[in-house]
Parts: sequence; structure tokens; C-alpha cells
Amino acid sequence: MTARVEQNHDAVGRQASLSAALRDIFQAVLRWRLWMAFAIEDLRQTYRRSLLGVLWISFGFAIFVAVKIFIFGTMLDRANDQYYSAYLMIGFYIWFYVSSSITSGTGVFINSEGWIRNDPIELPVFVFQNVVRHAFDLLMTGLVVVIGMVYLGLGASAYTFMVLPALLALLVNALWVNLLLGVLCLRFRDLVHLINAIIRVMFFMTPIFWLPEQLPARAMELLYWNPFAHFIWIFRTPIIDQQFALDSWIYVSVLTIIGWIAAILAYAITRRRLVFWF
Repeated sequence: MTARVEQNHDAVGRQASLSAALRDIFQAVLRWRLWMAFAIEDLRQTYRRSLLGVLWISFGFAIFVAVKIFIFGTMLDRANDQYYSAYLMIGFYIWFYVSSSITSGTGVFINSEGWIRNDPIELPVFVFQNVVRHAFDLLMTGLVVVIGMVYLGLGASAYTFMVLPALLALLVNALWVNLLLGVLCLRFRDLVHLINAIIRVMFFMTPIFWLPEQLPARAMELLYWNPFAHFIWIFRTPIIDQQFALDSWIYVSVLTIIGWIAAILAYAITRRRLVFWF
């Protein structure tokens, strides 16, 4: 009888924690003015007193991509190939956003210690702040991609509009990644350095500047399990191959569901203890 009472008590406690976590996320969404203000202030501090301001985001990306196209295009004897230039540009465009979202997500709560300790703000507010901050980078570098596509003479098609749900998928996944990594890295600080190391390795294992058909069949099977590749494919394939990346969309959809479940559960279990891990 006592064991059953304890089990019921634990079940009620888990349900209450889950409800509180979902309530925090919902309240954070409603406080959009706050996390938008935080994100804008972050941008102002980053580019304060610079001549070009936020245009450095676009300018820096344009220079980087131009140099990479020149180097890799020459190495592969495809310097005048419009397809490869667009392939490389879009690959780096998505990679920069995904990798920066992940690496910054490891410190989303660590870097907000002062606010978390002293103000009753729902912790997901800082997740939204970080995602919006990097979404602005995605917008500014996206201008370079659009200009580059026009310069290369690659016109739009019906498939091109698939970039809109692809961008939405990037943002939705960035939210759960930031929430999950924020919790885990606050508790286990070594994860910050481990994830940074993994990101550097995954750069070479993701089809950004190399073509998948260059790989042997066995390597292609392993490439399918690379989530970074699928986020690039759902964006790049409709633009340059005029195709719908069905397999990648299935992969991304399943990953989104699993990721959000893991992030919410991790936050629900730890939300009361997070403040004591600083």
C-alpha cells in the first residue's frame, strides 16, 4: 500500500514538472518583446562603433565564400561551373548557421548567469534570444546567397519555395538544440569543449565542399546518418537540383520530434536545479 502511494506521488510529481516546463516555454513565447530586446542589444554590443555595423555579417560571409569557391573550384577543375559555385555557397550558408547555433547553444544558460540568478525570468527566454540572434545572421548571410544566385544566373522555380519550410525547420530545431544543450552543458561543463571538437570534425564529414557521389557506397550509407547533411539537403536540393528532398525531410521531421521530446523532458527534470549549477 505504501509503495503504491509512493508511485502515485512520483507520477504526480513528474506530471507537475512536465506541466511547469511546458508552462515556462509558453510564457517565454508570450514574452517575445523581452527576448527580441535581448537579441537586438546583443547585436548592438557586438557591432558597436564599427563602420559597417551588422553589414559585416554579410561582407565577411561574401569574402569567405568567394575565396572558398576560387580555391576549391580550381582544385576540382570546376572554377567556371555554376552548379558547384552554388553548391558550395549554399552548403557554407547552412553550415555556418547550424554550427554557430550549436556552439552558442552550449552556453545559452551559462552566459546568462547574472539574469538567471537575480531575475524571475523563464529560462526558455534566453533560448529564444539566442535563436533570434543567430536567425538575424542567417538573414544577413542569406542576402549574399540571393545575390550570388542572381550573379550565377540560376533562376527560381517552383521547388525554390521549399526553402521557406526548410528555414522554418532550421529555426524550430535550433530551439530544442539550444534548450537541450543549455541544460546539459550547464551541468556538465566538459560537454562544451567536446561539442566544439565534434563540430570541427563534422565539418569535414558533411557535404559542404565535396560531392556525395565522390564517396564509395559504404561511406554513402554512413552519410545518411549525418544530421548536418540532411539540413543542408532540404535547403540546397530544391534550389540547385530542382528536386524535393523527401528522404531528408523524413529524417529531419523524425529528428525534430525526438529532439523536442528530449529537450522538454531534460528541462522538466532539471528546471528547479539549474540555478544551483552555476
